[in-house]
Amino acid sequence: MKMQESNCGFFDWIDPEMCQRSREIIPGLIRGRNVLEEQLRGQVEEARRLKKYLKISWVFFVLVVLFFKC
Repeated sequence: MKMQESNCGFFDWIDPEMCQRSREIIPGLIRGRNVLEEQLRGQVEEARRLKKYLKISWVFFVLVVLFFKC
């Protein structure tokens, strides 16, 4: 790695080129990660939906118990 200085007090890094194998593997890893993130988003959305249905069922249950108790 070589560091170049500039007049503004900042510096730039010049990294060596990645090997061919890295350039082949990294895009596949990123695609796999994107697939997993999409699946996670779907599961989070389903969990929210189920939580909403659970709350509604609790309210319904309480109403049924209160009305049939009288």
